[in-house]
Order: sequence, then C-alpha cells, then structure tokens
Amino acid sequence: MINIKNYEWQSDWAKSHIAEGVKQGIEQGQLRHARSTLTRLISKRFGELSEDQQARIDAADLPSLEAATDRIFTAEAPDDVI
Repeated sequence: MINIKNYEWQSDWAKSHIAEGVKQGIEQGQLRHARSTLTRLISKRFGELSEDQQARIDAADLPSLEAATDRIFTAEAPDDVI
C-alpha cells in the first residue's frame, strides 16, 4: 500500500503535472483573494455592490483587480473603481 501523502513521484511527466496543478491552485487563490479584497473595500467605502458590479469583479483578471484596488483611494463612485 502506497501512502500517497508522502509518496515522491519519480517521472518527469508526473512532476510537471503536479507542478502545473500547484501553480493553477496558487493563481486561483490569488484571484479569489483579490476579488474578495476589492469587493470588501468597495462595500466599506460605497455600500453594497450591484449584481452588475459584482459580476464585473468576478470576471476580472488579476492585473485588472490589482489596478482597481489601487483606484479605491481616489474613486468617487464604485464604477470609477471597477
């Protein structure tokens, strides 16, 4: 019986697929965190977001979310941020 938790994969194929999965997991975590942070900041500053505003945040990529987070400090309305 192999204890998969401690098993060290031997093939380059397996190692590359595991590394790709880890990379994708990290990227998804960063996206989730950036979306959550931006939503929280906008809600604190301007009140609850509309469905459209939330949908735009949920569809944004990481660079766009980071830029929008920077705009929270100078924006006068939620749409100026997103």
